[in-house]
Amino acid sequence: MAETAPAALMAVVVAVSMAAWGIRDTHAEESGSAQSDYTCAYTNPNPANFSRTLSIGQTEAFTVANAFSWNVNNPSVLALTSSMGSINASVTAKKLGVATVAAASTSGQVILRSYQVVDNDNITGYTIAGGIEGSLAEAGDTLTIPITTEPAGSADRIIWQSLNESVASVAPGGIVTAVAESGAAIIQGTFTDPWGVDHTIPYMVLVGDLKGAVKTPADVFQGADGKYYKPVGTPLGVYEKVNQDGTSLAPPQYVYSPNGSPGGGGDKAAYPDGAGGYYVENPAGSNIFKKVAPDGTLTDSPAVWGGKDKTFGTSDDQPVELVPDGSGSPTYWRNMGQNVWRQTSGTTQGPLTGGGVGKNPATAMAQPVEKVGGQYFLGPIGSDGNGNQLYYGDPAGGNKLLESDASGPAGDDVLYYKDPNGNMVPVGSALIKGGDGKWYRSAGRPGVFEIVNPDGSSKVPPAYVYNPNGTPGGGGDMPALPDGNGGFFVEDPAGSNIYKEVGDDGALTDSPAVWGGNDKTFGTGDDMPALSDGSGNYYVEDPAGSNIFKKVGGDGALTDSPAVWGGNDKTFGTGDDMPALSAGGGKYYAEDPAGSNIYKEVGGDGALKDSPAVWGGGDLIFGTDDDMPVTRFDDGAGNGSYWYDMGQNVWRGVDDPEYLGPLTGGGANKNPAANKVRPIIEVDGRYYVDTVNTDPNGNNIYYGDKMTGGNGALDSGATGTAGDDVVYYMDGDGNMTTTPPIGVDIPKVAIAGRILTDAQTGDGNWVEIATSGGYSLIVRQDVIPGQTNFSAGEAGVYSNSYARNQVNSWFSKLSSSARLKQFTVGNDAMKKIGPANNIANSGFSKPNGVLAPSGNDVAFLLSSSEAIAFASKDWWPNNDRSYQSSAEARANFARLNAAKDRLEWLRTPGDMEHEEAGMNYESLGRMHGIDKDDPAFNRPALWVNSNIFG
Repeated sequence: MAETAPAALMAVVVAVSMAAWGIRDTHAEESGSAQSDYTCAYTNPNPANFSRTLSIGQTEAFTVANAFSWNVNNPSVLALTSSMGSINASVTAKKLGVATVAAASTSGQVILRSYQVVDNDNITGYTIAGGIEGSLAEAGDTLTIPITTEPAGSADRIIWQSLNESVASVAPGGIVTAVAESGAAIIQGTFTDPWGVDHTIPYMVLVGDLKGAVKTPADVFQGADGKYYKPVGTPLGVYEKVNQDGTSLAPPQYVYSPNGSPGGGGDKAAYPDGAGGYYVENPAGSNIFKKVAPDGTLTDSPAVWGGKDKTFGTSDDQPVELVPDGSGSPTYWRNMGQNVWRQTSGTTQGPLTGGGVGKNPATAMAQPVEKVGGQYFLGPIGSDGNGNQLYYGDPAGGNKLLESDASGPAGDDVLYYKDPNGNMVPVGSALIKGGDGKWYRSAGRPGVFEIVNPDGSSKVPPAYVYNPNGTPGGGGDMPALPDGNGGFFVEDPAGSNIYKEVGDDGALTDSPAVWGGNDKTFGTGDDMPALSDGSGNYYVEDPAGSNIFKKVGGDGALTDSPAVWGGNDKTFGTGDDMPALSAGGGKYYAEDPAGSNIYKEVGGDGALKDSPAVWGGGDLIFGTDDDMPVTRFDDGAGNGSYWYDMGQNVWRGVDDPEYLGPLTGGGANKNPAANKVRPIIEVDGRYYVDTVNTDPNGNNIYYGDKMTGGNGALDSGATGTAGDDVVYYMDGDGNMTTTPPIGVDIPKVAIAGRILTDAQTGDGNWVEIATSGGYSLIVRQDVIPGQTNFSAGEAGVYSNSYARNQVNSWFSKLSSSARLKQFTVGNDAMKKIGPANNIANSGFSKPNGVLAPSGNDVAFLLSSSEAIAFASKDWWPNNDRSYQSSAEARANFARLNAAKDRLEWLRTPGDMEHEEAGMNYESLGRMHGIDKDDPAFNRPALWVNSNIFG
């Protein structure tokens, strides 16, 4: 036989094993006392939207109208069978778990179907009789783990294994055999529930005698029942059930043993109140819990009634008082206030009962009691000659107690009658003669008076006024309208169609209030709640359930605008409210998120629709002429953005609330967020991908839809044509053609370029650097004021840059009287971007001869080709070698004034990642060291009629 560990060491092993498995407080103690059953139950862990269920191998077919493409997010769980463009699909369950099938429609909508694959024969719960601990006397002894499962007969799905084979082994079916003479082993069972979640079952087996292995603290003792206890200190007589080492059970358990011998019989459960006190049900089954006093005795009153659930410490508990009835059998009562009580018995509460003059409901038994308008009344106790029901109650200004009993009013109580509107009115209330000569009587609500006949009888129908100064008929009266529930409402201010309730103090309450509807009449079917914004304005949800709250105008009618969207919580006046902007036809939009300039439509369910939406334009105002419809796209990583459709699968994103981003192609997948294709150029109303590729002859190539017979969409990406797109070229006149160009005439460098003075331009000095026929290419001798970053979008895109915007802004602000504008002509510079740092035909702009004193892209930045050929000192075609420019180009460059920090932009993209084409004072055309985030200056260029020099 193997040598066994010493008893102390074995106790440590057992304790550590049980703590690691979280079963320290549930295993049987060494005394062998019985343990309660151990039960575990499992529920579906998945969200409710996975409501479609399949069993493994089961197949379901379905159809989604307009479906174009299909996808399943968890193919290991569901096998999806479908085809592109088909509206039919089917799924087959493969293994337990959840999966969602998405069907995308041609209109951009996505329909989701969520499935859960289950095996209902798997275990949903189990019970181990006697707890999760068993014992064997010696090696060779066996036991069968006493487990039952739900559903019945599923226990064979448990796989058992011993975590300490040297102490005990286990066979299928949970049959455990002791191997060692002494020790502890955890027997672990594993199984999978119907929803695919794996679980473990812990069961501790103790072999041999392990007594004495656990040290018992000094303040812990063993009761007569073999269990361990520890006094709580104060109050006396209360003990906590603990483990032998003094640690608490889970959850903690307490007993009350006034004789100081817990476990010896007579124990009662003790319940902590969370504030250091303990309560005991006394007598047993009474549902009355008495507090244990510090000396260990039970206090009879006050006590706690355990509510309908008969459980101390839950939300329906109520404080109760012991009330003597004179017979020696006191009863417990719940004090409702105003000397009104409810007797508690078991799980029920008796009727409202008055305590009479002696304030003892057990002896007075004043019933029935009725509550009206927050006050208690005894009755009805009969009726008057007019059929009015009579009651006893405390008068206005009384002692706030109902002291009467059925024999008559007592204390300061008086006799009341209930009027036809349910109001309590003191009988014999004095009639008031108003300043207008009419007779009035208090309507039972401060400030509200009933207009009555001289004999005190009510008008038919009854009529009421509200006068907060208490003098009806003397001026200041307002009609008071009963709500049928004892309350009164007053239109305030008059003509507002807002009706406020008269409060218990006679003042009008701002909230709740009622809007009188379109008929401006209180109490009719179209009344609706009116919600105060705290500034004197009221809003009404219209129509009901729309989550659109319209302001009540000065004429009492609802205004379509301004309005408020009640936010995602669909509650007016909370932190997520936003202005609701009317688009006419009953449609409303809200800006979401605030400051985004994206306005989403409020759907029929009151929630915002993500798409389609509206961009509020450059004026940041919804509903003006520059608004544009936008569509939300997902970039595939869960990030959504909004885009304006330019047509032909070209878009402009809302990159900034005030501005739309650059032209962007949506690629073959028609998704500009996930498939950004840039740069895009527009030529004669058609869009093309402006690629960085050239044909074998060095001609720049572009991708675009077929000129005739195409699908009307730019399908290509930056790396090649897609869809039915083809390759295009740009000829010398800027036109797109599928025929490779032969070449274009290059403007000639100006020899010793002339200088235009400020008197000739009205904008400082300009230098002539090239000519073409009767036209001159001139550049400003000084850079324009200010500086900017080049990039507005991606690196190296002049057509969408801040630099281009700044040049256009400068030219548009140039005085119309400036002489320069009288000779300025249009050009094709925007179609002649050119290569990064070299000379090419595509980089030379040409004048078109048309006078252009205004407009965008009349002024422009030089390209690398123009800078190298017409005004530079040297240029760099690669990273390690420079070339000297011509003498004419160097001479022209010398006439330019240097910028402050020697950095200037060009309109040509840079040749290195995240760099832009630029020049510095030493080397115009050098591409290195000018990063897109560096500040740099702009030196505008213009094509002008050469007559400007005359």
